[in-house]
Amino acid sequence: MSSFIRDCIQADDETFQNTYRVISELTASGQYHEALKVLNRTTASFERQGNFFGKVRCQLLQAALLIDLDKFEDGLSTIQAALDVFSSEIIASTLTSFLKSPKKDLKFLTFVAAAWCEQTRALEGLARFDEALKVLDEIEQQLLPEFSLSNCATVEVQVLRIKGSVLKNLGKLDDARVVLEKSLELARRFGVDDGELVGHIINTMGNVFLAKGDLDLALQHFQNSLEKYQQVAAVVDVAKVLNNIGVVHAVRGELDHSLQYFEKSLRFYRQLGSQRDIAMALNNIGNIHFNKGNYSRALEHYHQSLQLYQAFGNLRDVSHCLQNIGNVHRSRGGLDQALSYFHQSLELREKIGNQQDVAAVLWTIGNAYRSAGERSKAITALERSLTIRQEINNPQALSESLFSLIITLLEGAGEGDSQKLQDYFDQLRECVDKDPGNPVITQRYLICKSLMLLNQAQHEARRLPQLQLLLEAELILEQLVSDPVVDHELTITASLVLCQHLLRELRRAPHPEIPRRITDLLNDLLVVSKDQGSHLLVTELYWLQAKFFLFQGEFQKASDLMTQAQLTAEERGFNSLLNQILQEQEELVSFLDKKAPQSRFDLNDLLRMAALNDVTLLEEFISRIMRGSLPVTVTQQLEIPVLFMVLGTNGILLYTMDFSSDLSVNPYLLSNFLSAIRTFSQEIFSQTLNHMKIGEYTVTMLSDRKLVFVYAFKGSSQSAFEKMKAFHQELSRNEELITSLEHASLFAMPIGSVMQDSLSRLVESIFNSYEKKTLAIHSR
Repeated sequence: MSSFIRDCIQADDETFQNTYRVISELTASGQYHEALKVLNRTTASFERQGNFFGKVRCQLLQAALLIDLDKFEDGLSTIQAALDVFSSEIIASTLTSFLKSPKKDLKFLTFVAAAWCEQTRALEGLARFDEALKVLDEIEQQLLPEFSLSNCATVEVQVLRIKGSVLKNLGKLDDARVVLEKSLELARRFGVDDGELVGHIINTMGNVFLAKGDLDLALQHFQNSLEKYQQVAAVVDVAKVLNNIGVVHAVRGELDHSLQYFEKSLRFYRQLGSQRDIAMALNNIGNIHFNKGNYSRALEHYHQSLQLYQAFGNLRDVSHCLQNIGNVHRSRGGLDQALSYFHQSLELREKIGNQQDVAAVLWTIGNAYRSAGERSKAITALERSLTIRQEINNPQALSESLFSLIITLLEGAGEGDSQKLQDYFDQLRECVDKDPGNPVITQRYLICKSLMLLNQAQHEARRLPQLQLLLEAELILEQLVSDPVVDHELTITASLVLCQHLLRELRRAPHPEIPRRITDLLNDLLVVSKDQGSHLLVTELYWLQAKFFLFQGEFQKASDLMTQAQLTAEERGFNSLLNQILQEQEELVSFLDKKAPQSRFDLNDLLRMAALNDVTLLEEFISRIMRGSLPVTVTQQLEIPVLFMVLGTNGILLYTMDFSSDLSVNPYLLSNFLSAIRTFSQEIFSQTLNHMKIGEYTVTMLSDRKLVFVYAFKGSSQSAFEKMKAFHQELSRNEELITSLEHASLFAMPIGSVMQDSLSRLVESIFNSYEKKTLAIHSR
């Protein structure tokens, strides 16, 4: 609720003051609908008493609550009704003639200013920014001169701050900065003693610099505004700016720092009991877990946030939360689930009427289709997003849609796309011209320019022009990769495009320098992805590096990286990704087993081992990472259980269950063999072997404290891994059974019959029926 509203209600009317206190308590706990009921009763009471100013105050407060609930049209109607009563009751004429009257009361002027500022807030909510600016122009022309005569500079400072915010949302960032600087200068010149208001101005300027991609200045302004808020003990604003500082760190890819600020913000909001702000903080924390690849924790926070938002009926926030939940399902490979959430979000946003939000979710839907390889549907959604953003004319948002469209069109460009590509590229260049100081827009343009040059080079028949195009594109990409990070996703995209280009160069004309450059580039990318805590990208980069080293015949490095990719995918629950990695590992092990020790690998062997015909599939792998698409899931065959064993870390066999007579081997001999292999692996390679292929059988091992669990099977490793994790989770809950096993390991003795029966029931329940349990869970 704006400070204008607070100024407006500073009256000697005790009834209204009591009502306002009740309203404040109800809204703090998210009970907006109860607050509206209280207001309706008070409004009716004032109407019966003939207290028109009490009535219009209530109407203005009601409008503010409706706008908080994203009921922007209702808010506008209520404000207009209040203004109509105001003008008719005061002068039985028009508001304009009242404003021209020499007998104006300052509290009445404050009411009009507050009403018009609430109008701008509602218009902002509907993304009708030009109309909002017109209302603010009316305030400046008709009201501000009167406040100046009354030596009331605070109102002018506040109006300019609001105008700066509207300009920022419209994408006119430089104009917004100028207006905000003027607001701050006025506050200093006239000694406006309102630390909270000055904090608001500085905070809004921080958001302008954040939108421009100038993260250092954004952070500086947020920290300055934090000092102002702390001086006046404005706790809710302290929490707000802590949240904004968290956003800066998130954009930089510093996710752990970002998480710390969001959690600090959440603690403040919980102290205040502000349910809507608690929901916002939970949602932001969910975003960090999502970016880190912690999808279960992300969903946990999103659903908590969604529940709070739904409790007080804030449709806009509900729609954002639904979109975030959809993003989790998309990243997990569940496109149908993701699209269901995205379309629910779209339906709510269309109901609210904020076209800027509608365009944003259409952009998300377009990228979801793109990641799934449904190019035509992606283009349709992205073009709908673009059309809306063209009408709003926000260069930053417009450049986002154009960037995605150009990349999507280039991924399968045909002859019919050339003119459309050029048109979109020209529009993107216009965005740079409109906001030349915005590094985010500039980087989007330069990435697209390099891609256009690379595409043009592919269709250039003459050698010299082709080389010139390739060199120009390479120089642009090299510069982008070396520039400071303003948006880590753009830096990553530029790095992947450059890597893809170098692979093509390697295919055209092998040069010993190119593999070194690619290796360095992938290492740098891995550092960036680790810094931003993006576990999905880290996993994919380990896998990409493994493929590249296989291509070069460096088997040990490839094996180590493939294992690292597998462990990261398993730890983070990237099941579709894990399935593909395990399949490639098994193919590699199988291939090596078939080669005689003295045989040399020829080029065809190397290419086949890396699952390549040439470098093309490596390039395609990079394209998939850039699309954000999960690998195509192979048809999953359920594994056939063969043998399960529990060993002590000293190699002693503590327990065995034979599921099949297929593997005719003495379990004691097998336990000794596996223990020796693990010890040898640890001593020679400084890492423990946990997965091996023995003919048609696969053996996977999992260590926990003083125990080693061994599972031998035939078929899919993916479902076997899931069973091992499920077994470990269930066993962890049974401390008595674990203690019994550890005791048996320590004293080299078998476990008791009661414990053996208990362990057998657990093993049978997991390894014979886990698939049915999984399907039951997924069907809910």
